[in-house]
Amino acid sequence: AWFADRVDPYLVNVFARVKKTEDMGYVEQEILKTFAGLKTNRVPEKRLQAVKSNLKYSFALSLDNSEAIARTLASYLALRNDPETINKLYRVYDSITPEDIREIAKRYFVGNKQVIVTLKHQADGGEK
Repeated sequence: AWFADRVDPYLVNVFARVKKTEDMGYVEQEILKTFAGLKTNRVPEKRLQAVKSNLKYSFALSLDNSEAIARTLASYLALRNDPETINKLYRVYDSITPEDIREIAKRYFVGNKQVIVTLKHQADGGEK
């Protein structure tokens, strides 16, 4: 999944590349099952802490040269015109609890708020 940093809520994007066409239905069902599970099961605290740590340290490690720092800082300045926005964002991430995730999943991971797009490569002269 990928979540862009934005001022307003945005779409949750999940991408899966499937090698065999016949596996597409199975993969889609597994993704939907994972989202459904978030509505009823608490994310384990240890897993949540690992994700938070990964977000924080991946971000820090991406700032490994002047161009990367400038590009990243510019994108956050465009959101709020304040470099402190980055620290505020990571404080919000740190405050998220397993219960928060469950409540958000119940509110947003529902059928009438989902859009599923399936793109399929058409092989030369093969199946469509």
